[in-house]
Parts: sequence; C-alpha cells; structure tokens
Amino acid sequence: MDGRILFVILGIVFGAIGLLLMIYRVILVKKCTSSVFGVVENVSAQSEPSRGGDGGGSAIIYTPTFKYIADGREYIKKSVYGSSHLKLRTGDKVTVFYNPADPKQYYVKEHHTGYLFGAVFFAVGIIAAALFLIF
Repeated sequence: MDGRILFVILGIVFGAIGLLLMIYRVILVKKCTSSVFGVVENVSAQSEPSRGGDGGGSAIIYTPTFKYIADGREYIKKSVYGSSHLKLRTGDKVTVFYNPADPKQYYVKEHHTGYLFGAVFFAVGIIAAALFLIF
C-alpha cells in the first residue's frame, strides 16, 4: 500500500474521531439542561512521559474531580479530560450542568476541554488527509 494512502486513511480516521467527540459534546450539552453549583473536590496530578521525542522529561496532567448535588443526591465525578495546565484548583466553585433524566451525565461550564479536544482531532485529521491528497 502506498504510504500516502495510509496517511490519508489515518487522517480520515482522526477526523472522524474528532467529529464524533464534537457530536457527543453537542448532544451532552442539549441533554444537560439543569444546573447547580458544585465544587472541585480534588485535582489529581499524574506524570506522563514527554512527547518531545527526545526520550526524556515528563509532563504533569491535572484531572479535576467534581462534587455536586442533583435531585437531593450527591455525585462525585472525576473528569475524563485532563490538562497540562492547572486551570481549576481544589475548592473552586463551578457550574455543573446535568441531565435531569440521568444526573450522572454532566459537564462543567468552567472545564470545557471535551469539545476542544474533538475539534483538534478533527482539524488535524482533515488537514493531514488533505495535505497528503494534494501533495
């Protein structure tokens, strides 16, 4: 198989994954119509190997855990998205939007990396596929 074809296919796959992540985020936002104030219960820090290619160093990935009360029940949910920048700190107040039919489904207004993550995957995938098709 020609190397260019492989890169086009990989670009399309990355683009599709990004598109699915963005669609999931839009659906989540449409479902999560109730809101409450919550708090950052904890921020875990995990060392990840650096992607610099030099084989050394590491990056710290910060992942917040949120606590909120919906319909009289307390929820403690760790975000599936981490960041190398510490944006939220333990004790910070946040706005939690949750699905009234399933309060475990939520998103935090101040922690909107999910859509951005999908957009980056989509853009990188489509640009890579286009470049390999053109050149």
